[in-house]
Amino acid sequence: MLLMMFAGNIFKKNIIALAMAFPVTAFSASLYVDKGGHGAIWDGIDGHAYECPNGNGTGFSTIQAAMNAMTVGSTIFMRGGTYNETHIDMTYCRHGLPNAKNKISSYPGEWAVVDGQYANPSYYRPAVFWATGGASFSNWIFERFEITGGGDPVTLPVEGAGIYINDGPEGLEFRYLYIHDNCSTTVGSGKAGGISLNAPGNCIIEYCYIKGNGNPNGDRVSSNGQIAVTSDYRYAQPVTLETAMHSNIYRYNLIDGHSNTGYGSVAAFVHKGMQRLTGYELAETQAGGPTQNHCGIWATGVNYVLNDVIYAASGSVTFGPYYKCVQAHTSDTNNQPVTGANWQSYWIYNDNLPNDTSFREYGDKIHHNIIRNVSLGLRIDQDYCQVYNNIIWLSANNGDQLLVFESKDGFNGGRRGSTKTCFYNNTAYADGGMGVGFSVASRSSDEIYDCLTDGNVAAWGYGYAQNNIIMGAIHGYDSSFLFAEMTGNLNCDPPNPLNPADGHFLFHRNLFFNNEYYDGGKVIRMSNQEYTPSEIDATPASDITWQINSGTLFQGTSGADQYRTISSFLLDGSHTIANGGVGGNHPYLSRAAMPAYIGATNPGNDNWVAGVSGLANISNLQNAPEGNPDWIEDSETQTNTTPPSPPCGLIIR
Repeated sequence: MLLMMFAGNIFKKNIIALAMAFPVTAFSASLYVDKGGHGAIWDGIDGHAYECPNGNGTGFSTIQAAMNAMTVGSTIFMRGGTYNETHIDMTYCRHGLPNAKNKISSYPGEWAVVDGQYANPSYYRPAVFWATGGASFSNWIFERFEITGGGDPVTLPVEGAGIYINDGPEGLEFRYLYIHDNCSTTVGSGKAGGISLNAPGNCIIEYCYIKGNGNPNGDRVSSNGQIAVTSDYRYAQPVTLETAMHSNIYRYNLIDGHSNTGYGSVAAFVHKGMQRLTGYELAETQAGGPTQNHCGIWATGVNYVLNDVIYAASGSVTFGPYYKCVQAHTSDTNNQPVTGANWQSYWIYNDNLPNDTSFREYGDKIHHNIIRNVSLGLRIDQDYCQVYNNIIWLSANNGDQLLVFESKDGFNGGRRGSTKTCFYNNTAYADGGMGVGFSVASRSSDEIYDCLTDGNVAAWGYGYAQNNIIMGAIHGYDSSFLFAEMTGNLNCDPPNPLNPADGHFLFHRNLFFNNEYYDGGKVIRMSNQEYTPSEIDATPASDITWQINSGTLFQGTSGADQYRTISSFLLDGSHTIANGGVGGNHPYLSRAAMPAYIGATNPGNDNWVAGVSGLANISNLQNAPEGNPDWIEDSETQTNTTPPSPPCGLIIR
């Protein structure tokens, strides 16, 4: 059995080795869950032969019984009807393989409903389907059925999801599902959602209708959502893709916050807990190890080489923050290395700090979703996350604070926010709330950013918001239609330490349409300083910004046309919706391009809007073709879903 290793750490799974060792044909079995009435040849005894037009296999009376009998590469077909089961335990089911995934689906042409009926909410993690306990649940497909009745809308237990999977799930696929009215609190678990995943990698959720999950009445916080995903919470340890939340895709879903009871959830999509893909947090320590930036200074009179440059004996030099100490210097009271020692024996270059982008391809991709009836569109807590071509329609509800998008960690004044998050070609209606916000936050949980000692530029303060349409937004305290802020700083003259002159934030080609008129036309805020379009366009942060408060922007007022823009809508004398976009290369991804149009819908290829809207019709989920539907965008150069190549010498789980 092969073991995948990197830097001396043994990876959890050997799925690739197994896939190589066994041919696919050695796997696969069909298991049928049937409550009767479908005309199959079966004696009704679990595990006995089952014959039907779809083929032969074994029959089971419950989903749990079929789960318990799974072998690698098997498929469970649920015959049409309602199954009143809950707490379906997948923890110790056999994992699938990348080339032989396990699958659970409705029987072809039928529709199965798994209704937990809010039964036994006191059960530990009372989700309808769940897996936990360090099993690293991997390589499963969930397709074409309905999940409801997880948790309880009255007692609101912890992790009352439709699907809850803990401990780093890998290679999961969710498609053509209707997941609704699964209720939970955020207290204890920190998040609530219809699909709830902890530190997933290489998973995909697509073509699903997700509605009315989370806490419908209380927990008016940003972790109360429809899809809720956590990081690995390794805030002060080295980044490793073995544990990190990374490379997940959430696309072409219809996400609706309305619930059958109460007010509905707060957010559509939640990243919970800052997922660093850029190494150590500045100024923090590794558990049990030395402080990263304070391992001492190189002795005067010793020559050393740094990035192929020889530094002569001209005085003491402090290393950091982009080098990490691998052992403490103990030769004298100044913690300096012994005379003649090789400096690399004490310091190594940390190639995943914010000045480096080795893991830039591993951010999640969230695109072509329609989000509606929530007060927070997306909360993004992950470096390098890509959010694009989404339609986000907020709805005032229960006095919740309205916000289209936030890129931050929920720990205000503590851990830094995500770096190099991209929010582009989205169409967002704020319904009288705040627009798009980047929160850089401080360096660590015990330090404040001080411009006098730390400088006027936050090294990790990068963000990109381009080609967006932002509508119906208002100005608020420390916010605007589009803003970047750092909380808890000292001795910083606005707009430092997020000065648009630094070029760390790029806000090119955004259309602000029918927003509140504020303070002479201010539309963008950076570090407590407001800017009009002409003011921000005079900086490297933007080349063209449009503020327009009249005209007809959309093709209609209902259905898909209420979201589709009119391609000929005039932005200025030479730009329209169709040609006003940035175009060209992505800010840092090598295999992605920026669209040349403005907003979420490509004027020449916008059938996806009707396709995603149609997911509310269950028959469209039930009868969708195998593979991708024909209504997704034909050419998605900016949405490349090919798994990224690992950095040189690294094997990815």
